[in-house]
Amino acid sequence: MARELLDGFGDAALGEWTEDRPKAFHLRRRLSAEEEKRVGQAIDCRSTVEAQERYDAIKRFLPSQALYLVVEEVPTVKL
Repeated sequence: MARELLDGFGDAALGEWTEDRPKAFHLRRRLSAEEEKRVGQAIDCRSTVEAQERYDAIKRFLPSQALYLVVEEVPTVKL
């Protein structure tokens, strides 16, 4: 189902990987060249000040049942 939902997003040929974690299954894929033109070069900001700032900017929009997933994805984030 995850691959079906990602159809048309990213470029699996550039890299795709899965992580089966206790709280969620992750399917990750590299951005396509066209996507990077629109949003800029992809970076991994997990466990950084930038990650906390991004989380702080959106946390009020997240449903309460999704907040626990943030800790799994960005372990240094302060809920």
